[in-house]
Amino acid sequence: MNIVWFKKRLITIYSWKYIIFALIILVWCFAIWITSGILATRRIDLVVKRERQIAQSTADNIAANIYQRLSQVKNIPVVMAFDPSIASVLDSFFPDNKSSTLQINQKRDLFLADPELNAMTERLNEIRSKINLHTIFILNAAGDCIAAGKPPENPIFIGENYSDRLYFFSAQKGINGRQFAVGRTDRVNALFYSKPVLVSGRFIGAIVSRININNLTNLTLDQGVFVTDENGVVVLAEDRNILMKTLPGSTVLKLPEKDLKTVYRQDKLEILNILPWQLDGASDAVQWENSEYPFVYAHSVVNNEPVTVNVLRDLKEIVEIQHERVIWTVLVSGVGILSLLLVAGIALYIFSVSKHRQELLCLNERLNLEARTDALTGCANRRNFFELLESERQRGIRYSFPFSMLSLDIDHFKRINDLYGHPRGDQVLCHFVSIIGKNLRLTDRIGRVGGEEFNILLPQTVKSEANLIAERIREEVERSPALYEQMVISFTVSIGVAQWQLEKKETVNDFISRNDKALYEAKQRGRNQVVVDEGDTL
Repeated sequence: MNIVWFKKRLITIYSWKYIIFALIILVWCFAIWITSGILATRRIDLVVKRERQIAQSTADNIAANIYQRLSQVKNIPVVMAFDPSIASVLDSFFPDNKSSTLQINQKRDLFLADPELNAMTERLNEIRSKINLHTIFILNAAGDCIAAGKPPENPIFIGENYSDRLYFFSAQKGINGRQFAVGRTDRVNALFYSKPVLVSGRFIGAIVSRININNLTNLTLDQGVFVTDENGVVVLAEDRNILMKTLPGSTVLKLPEKDLKTVYRQDKLEILNILPWQLDGASDAVQWENSEYPFVYAHSVVNNEPVTVNVLRDLKEIVEIQHERVIWTVLVSGVGILSLLLVAGIALYIFSVSKHRQELLCLNERLNLEARTDALTGCANRRNFFELLESERQRGIRYSFPFSMLSLDIDHFKRINDLYGHPRGDQVLCHFVSIIGKNLRLTDRIGRVGGEEFNILLPQTVKSEANLIAERIREEVERSPALYEQMVISFTVSIGVAQWQLEKKETVNDFISRNDKALYEAKQRGRNQVVVDEGDTL
C-alpha cells in the first residue's frame, strides 16, 4: 500500500516538473518573441527615418535644380516683352485679336514670306542657342505663331494657333502665364511661360518660352524619382511605364475630357496604384504598383512653379528585418530549450551590450554638447553661435522675418583680471551671462565669441526693440556687481545694436561687421553705452 502511494506521489512530482519546465519554455519563447519585436521595430524605425531623409533630401535637391533652370526660362519672355521692335511687329501685323480665316499652311507661308518676321525668327534662334533653350516664339493677338526660334530638327510652329492654351489666356488678361502641356506639333511634354506685350494698355500679342520636360534638370533621375505637374500627372520619369499616369486624388481627375485632350492629348489618364502599407515602424509607408515590399514617399514642390518632384525609396530592408526576426526567434528559443544557462548568458550579454551602447550614446551626446558650448559660461561657443546666426539668416530670407543682434564687450575686463586675478575674472563672466539670461526671451540666443566679447541673437526683433533690450541689460549690469569671496566687483558693458538687412540679404560677415562698428562707437563714446547701427531701417 505504501509502495503504491509512493509511486503515485513520485509521478505527481515529476508531472509538475514537466509542467513547470514547459511553462518556462513558453515564457522564454514569448519573451524572445517580444524582445525580437522590439529590436526589429527599432531597426525599422531607423531604416524608415534614414530612407525618408534621403528621399526628402533628393526631392529638395532636384527641385532646387529645376527651379534654377526654370528661373532662366521664364525670365526670357519678361525681358523680350519690353523690346520695342517686337511690339512694333505685333502692332503692325495683326493689331486686333480677330482669328484669321486662312488655313495653317497659308498663314505659315504668309509669315515666312515676311522679311521682318524672318529676321525676328533668326534673332529668336540666336537667343535660344545662347541660353540653351528649346523654343521661343511670338504670338499675335489672335494666338497665331508669327515667329519662332526652335531646333532645326523640330516641326515648324509658325502658323499654328495657340489661343486655346492657358498661358495665352493669362497673357490676354495682361498677366504672366505658365502651363504644362503636350506640344501640339511635336507631342513632347513641355512647360510654357508667357508674357503679354501691351501698347498703351492694349494687348497685341505675347512672348512664349518653352522648355521640354526632359530638360528640366541636368541631374540623373533614379528609378524611384518622377516629376508631376500641377494637376498630379507624371510628366517626367526614368520608368516609362508611369509616364502620363496620375496620382490618386489628383485634380486632373476632375478635369473635363475636352481639357484632357487639349493639355495631355489623351481621352483618359490611368491612375497609379498607390495604397497605404500598414507596417510596424512604418505606418506611413506605401505600396507602389503592386510591389512586394513597402516604399517611403517624399515630395518637394518647385518654388512657385507648376511641377513637383516625387521620390520613392524602397524598404526591402524592412522585410528582411522581419524575416530575420522569425529566424532569430526560432534559433534563440531552440538554444534556450537546450540550455537555460546559455540563455541566461545570452541575456546577460544582451544587457551588457545594451548598457554599453547607451553609455556610448550618452558619452557622444555629452561630447557633442561640449563641442558646441562654452565650458566656462555654458552659453553657445563661437562656432555654434555663428551656425545659429546663419540659420536665422536663412529663415529671415525664406519668411522675410526681421532679426537683430547685440554685440557686448565688458568694459576694462583686462583691468579686472589684473586687479582681482583670473579666477575672479571668470566669476565676472559667469555673473555677466546670468544677468543676460534673466533679460532674454526663450527664443533668444547668447554666444561667447571672444574673451569678454558676447553676441546675442534676437529673432523676429527690429532694432528699436533690440535697443530696449540692450539698454535693459546695460542698466542691470551696472547695478549688479559680481560677488566673489566677499569681494564686490563692479563692472559695466558696452553694447552695439544692429538689425539684419533683409532687402540686401546681408551676409553674416557684413552683419557682424556692422555690429562691431556700433560696439566700437560705444567704446569711443566713453563705454557703458548702447549704440544702434543706423545702416538699416526699422
